[in-house]
Amino acid sequence: MTYLFPILLLAMSIYVFYSAITGKGRLFSMENIKEDAKEKVHKLLRTLYFVLGAIMLLMALSNFGQSVLYSNAMIEYEATDTYKSDFADVIKDGTVEYEGKTYTVEGRHSVEEMDAILRAAMAVHPDKFQSQSAGFSCLGGGASSNVANYYKAIPVTDQNGRQVYTSSIGSVRSDANDGSFLSKLYNAISSKTMSILSYVFMGLAVLCVVAIFIIINKFTDKEKLAKARAQQVNPAMPSSAFNFDDEDKSDK
Repeated sequence: MTYLFPILLLAMSIYVFYSAITGKGRLFSMENIKEDAKEKVHKLLRTLYFVLGAIMLLMALSNFGQSVLYSNAMIEYEATDTYKSDFADVIKDGTVEYEGKTYTVEGRHSVEEMDAILRAAMAVHPDKFQSQSAGFSCLGGGASSNVANYYKAIPVTDQNGRQVYTSSIGSVRSDANDGSFLSKLYNAISSKTMSILSYVFMGLAVLCVVAIFIIINKFTDKEKLAKARAQQVNPAMPSSAFNFDDEDKSDK
């Protein structure tokens, strides 16, 4: 699902580009356009569709880049003082055991380690947890509300205090500086820049669509449009087709 939106944008941009290149398709419907303006409108629409296709392509690339680079913020977890006081009997020499493994309570932990530390406490004191079957909230599950008292989430930051991300492709950290292509992208384009570009491209796309509607509305033959709408509302069918009373009387 992460790449669904950029894939849809890419497909739409290809369709718009194809229509602009060929000059044909439903995007160039001229049914209600004034006869003397059809050629002019066709040229204007073709130009706008070229621009719109390019903008949508840039939007797709921007969204794809944001999904790859900045969709996975790195978070670490710490046990709270409440955890340490409520489960002092579970902690032995600063560690707890769960399923044959030993975990240090102090310091920062990955989500898997924090989950094990919490479950070690729940195994001894199930009464302190509102739900024994629910997953813990640090795993994104439906956790009991009191679990949040026993841990805190801490964003991982680089030396400049910026949030560290892990790429969804290749698992490259934004602070790696390992010379890889993704690492160079992290250094070249920040998360803020990506967000700004997305909004800029979206705004330009909206302007293009508005311009298309304005052009079509300006050169639309209002009388022809009114007739077309009237035919849709009142299809060509004799009124006698619905005169059931007369039909019943004639039968009698």
